[in-house]
Amino acid sequence: MTLFRNYRLLRPEKMKRAFLIIALSLAAMSPGAFARGEGETATPVDVVVLGDGNAATGYVTDITGDGTVMLASEFSATPVEIALSRISGINMNTKNPDMAKIRRGWIFYLADGTRVTGRIVEWGEESVTIHVDYAGDVKVSRAVLLRVSVSGDDFFAQPPEGDKAAVYPVAADGQPISGALKEVSPDTIVVAGETEREFRAADVQGIALPVSKEVLKLEKQKTTPGWYAFVDMPNSDRLIGQIDHLGENRLHLITKFCGVVEIRRETIARINFSSTMRQSFGNSLVADKGRGLVIEIDPQGKEVWTYKCDSTPSDARMLPDGNVLITSQQTGSVYEVDKQRNIVWAKKGLNVPLSAVRLPNGNTAIAEFGNFRIVICDRQGNQVKALLEGNVQPNWVDVTAQGTILVANDAGNAMEVDMDNKVLWVATGMYGAACARMMPNGQVAVLARGGFASASSSIRIFQKPSVLVKTIELGYGQPAFKVLPNGNLLVVIHARGDTSSNPILREIDPTTGKTVRETRIQSAGYQSIDTLDRD
Repeated sequence: MTLFRNYRLLRPEKMKRAFLIIALSLAAMSPGAFARGEGETATPVDVVVLGDGNAATGYVTDITGDGTVMLASEFSATPVEIALSRISGINMNTKNPDMAKIRRGWIFYLADGTRVTGRIVEWGEESVTIHVDYAGDVKVSRAVLLRVSVSGDDFFAQPPEGDKAAVYPVAADGQPISGALKEVSPDTIVVAGETEREFRAADVQGIALPVSKEVLKLEKQKTTPGWYAFVDMPNSDRLIGQIDHLGENRLHLITKFCGVVEIRRETIARINFSSTMRQSFGNSLVADKGRGLVIEIDPQGKEVWTYKCDSTPSDARMLPDGNVLITSQQTGSVYEVDKQRNIVWAKKGLNVPLSAVRLPNGNTAIAEFGNFRIVICDRQGNQVKALLEGNVQPNWVDVTAQGTILVANDAGNAMEVDMDNKVLWVATGMYGAACARMMPNGQVAVLARGGFASASSSIRIFQKPSVLVKTIELGYGQPAFKVLPNGNLLVVIHARGDTSSNPILREIDPTTGKTVRETRIQSAGYQSIDTLDRD
């Protein structure tokens, strides 16, 4: 300890050096010392469990969207990189044990297995906004909400199937009351039936909500990288999604039904990774007609699969089995390829096809621009019927959950038509209507590209029949978009400047028009992106 006795004899610059030597020496002597960052020491708190049964102890400094855990430990001067594909889970050893006692508000159960506890901010006809202590406000579509436990006793009544506006509050005496849900607040529940009845929330065990069969249908699992995860909280809540990033204070989780959720790191108990779990919002298809490529990208913008077309692709759609449906206007064909890049189906001899979609019955609807119609073909390539013949020059075709057809017309219109060729509604007044997609709340989003290279593109959102409720300006360029299951819009910004060859993926909340997440597509060289589709 001679250094302490003689510190007054040292010059100022030497004093600083001496104290640095002392600090480093003490850190080296500490049995729990490890690198969290320059000059920091801490006790290992996180346990990383590997797939082979081994475990590593340390402090998780980062989890990245491209599949890497950075673990600082007493055995390494710098954090060690561990591939997420090797990890089965992480025990985060939460620093907030009081989280386990939180029972504020209600418990919400979602169709994908998510459970969150929170207070009602707003209960609307289409969605519910919940304030969660560890993640802020979370907006959930009513269509994916299975049940609500008011008392905290985990009410597990099965939700009814179908589309009827019926709910089933269960009173404290165990007797169910059915009826249409009229009002829900943190204090009261009002049910409209033969007579209107009002209940105190404290006297109700839970609510089971109607859920469509489509939501309850199990998706075919695929092998995916291992950073899809179950995030467990000490109070038994669970969120499910894809890790976007975990830093020192926050975990960014891309969820299927709750959007992008920011979770306070200190409140996380466990992160369990799944190499087989599949989220339908996951990857996207980009048709780059400038280079003649169809490219599959993950939510972080990383390319995971490419297909070199023999001509310019004007549209590409991901099919439920993982195959890809490609439209080629130059060759007048629509064809289906598998992930091994084999052509397994084709329809040729079309007149300038611009877009195609596979229908639930296996037929294919094609926007045949040159013949002014939507033509529908079976698996043998035979024409089954034609819709809107002679009345449209369609740029785009899509199918709704109800089996009707959405069309974006070169004349600046968007419309919905049924299989009997009946036009259900038309929205007008758009220049360059390039894409129309149905949103989870029944509204329709239409991309209007503008008339000139310098014109601003926008997404117009319509409440059927054709009432414009919002316009979201996207700026100049060639954007493409899709609708995520959580109701947000995912847009490719592909314009002049650095986004001309390095496009940006931007997730937008359609209710506010604000960007909630943005990432750059990681490869360069994109020339002309025409469409964006999801699996």
